[in-house]
Amino acid sequence: RARGPARDLVAALSEAALQATATDWAAHLGRLPLLAALLLDERAPVRKLAFALLEQPPAPGEPADTRGRIREALGPLQTHLAALGGEHGAPAAGPAGSAADTPRGPDAPPPPARSPRSAQDRERVLEARRTRTELHRQRKAAQHAQAEAAAQQARGAELDRALAAARARVTELEDQDRQWQARLDSRVREAVQAQLDESLRPWLHEAQALDAAVQQLARGSPVDEALALLARQEENDRRYGLRSALEQERRRAADVLARLQAARGDALQPLPALAPMAGRLEAHIAELDRHLGDGDRPAAASRPGGDVAARLQAAVAAAATLEDLARIRAHLDSLAALAVLDEEPLIDAYRRVDQACALVYDRSIRTPQGRRDAERDLARMPLHALRRAAAEGRPCTLVVDGHNLLFALPGLFRPHYDGGAPGERARRALAERLATAARRHPGVDIHVWFDGEHRHDSTVLPNLRLHYSGGQGIDRADDEIVAYLRHLQGAEPGRPRFLATADREEASRVREAGVAVGVLLPHEWALWVG
Repeated sequence: RARGPARDLVAALSEAALQATATDWAAHLGRLPLLAALLLDERAPVRKLAFALLEQPPAPGEPADTRGRIREALGPLQTHLAALGGEHGAPAAGPAGSAADTPRGPDAPPPPARSPRSAQDRERVLEARRTRTELHRQRKAAQHAQAEAAAQQARGAELDRALAAARARVTELEDQDRQWQARLDSRVREAVQAQLDESLRPWLHEAQALDAAVQQLARGSPVDEALALLARQEENDRRYGLRSALEQERRRAADVLARLQAARGDALQPLPALAPMAGRLEAHIAELDRHLGDGDRPAAASRPGGDVAARLQAAVAAAATLEDLARIRAHLDSLAALAVLDEEPLIDAYRRVDQACALVYDRSIRTPQGRRDAERDLARMPLHALRRAAAEGRPCTLVVDGHNLLFALPGLFRPHYDGGAPGERARRALAERLATAARRHPGVDIHVWFDGEHRHDSTVLPNLRLHYSGGQGIDRADDEIVAYLRHLQGAEPGRPRFLATADREEASRVREAGVAVGVLLPHEWALWVG
């Protein structure tokens, strides 16, 4: 490659010029020097041209018109080189096909000396090569980046398809789970029924045998006459009615009347038809009392509960939804305000409602829709909501109106009263009960407010603080409680909050302030602290 002008020629000419004149240059300069320069060039098309020339057979000799063809192909280059030479005052180095590279005969004059390439030209050539190399590298990097982006897009499409398939699989598994749950419930019921049949069948045989023996002994006895008399009495009862039926109707009428009066008292705009209907119910109850021979019975709204506890138990047992239990809880609130039931039966009634609420809730959450409905209805059952939050370890806040509970639960705190009123000993007894609950439920932050002359706070446990409102007059802590709950609503809007109080006005103020809070009645609070 170092011999002859082939190296400089290949480096100076473009790829297109080499493509056009390679055969002629091979014949003019020699096939081997030209192929060596082409094969060692850094340009891939030039090397490809060299391999193409290798596949061609060598020409037998230089054609007569080789120089003419080269001169004709590179005429523009020769013109530019001549112009450059004219600018420097010396003839330019002849291009391909000029006298500088043309073979001379023995009588031809010697060629002019070739001017060496300047250092600046060599630097420009090297810079051009570096630029071309960098451009080639950047082109390869861009192609690699495009390939990587295409691969990432393909991967994203594949992940989207996998996600859609996973979602379809989850839906399919949920359907299968519901089907298996239904089958499991059906098999459990069948198994329980089979075990009951297996357990009761021997007793049934014995009862049938005993009945046959009794029938055998009773033939010809006064029992037959008594049965005939009872049949006549049943016929008479069908004609004139039963006292038990009248009493049941009276209890239903009294219950509806109580609900009607409660609706009239609680509604902001009671319907005009409520008052006439209440009068009709009172007249109906008076007529039933006359038939029962109990005309001097007091009105349902003023007489004591009597069988109220039994009726509450029956109502709780018949409740099928959280909506029904919420209505029963509202009636319990009215009974507590009217002092119809003593403290122990009232706490027992709240306990039954809470137990029934747990059963109904667990039964309702077997399906996603049932769970959403149950969570929505649970807001009206604050005791169960507090129990669930504490059991699941979710942080929540319980605010307690201390003096209100001390007055509302005399059965628990009257032994600690000072001079017939709750004092320091009663407050200490309340704090001790709350401390037990705070240790049992560390996720529940408990804040107790008392009406105190001097404003101060004290920490009993990390999650139990006592606050004394200060100031003058009664119910001084109410304003502090409302302000604190409003602060919690803004600071932690998603945190469950509960308020233990029997003061309806205080609960209304909290709700009017836009605070979402579950109001625990005193007897429900007593159930929670235990």
